[in-house]
Amino acid sequence: MNVREIDETKKSLKKRVADDGAGFNMEKMDSLSLNPGDFGLFSIRERLSYIGGRLNIDSTKGKGARII
Repeated sequence: MNVREIDETKKSLKKRVADDGAGFNMEKMDSLSLNPGDFGLFSIRERLSYIGGRLNIDSTKGKGARII
């Protein structure tokens, strides 16, 4: 896994996390309903939106994932 700082200022923070792992099918992930109490990537996206943040996810099965 590669964690690299892209941009950091007093007003914002941007991080990128990428790996060369198994990846996943984004269409299937978007359609899954999360169980109460889950803290998966899409739960994190929702929580970030409450404070004005964003979570961008790009993944292809067999080609890893990139999360900003």
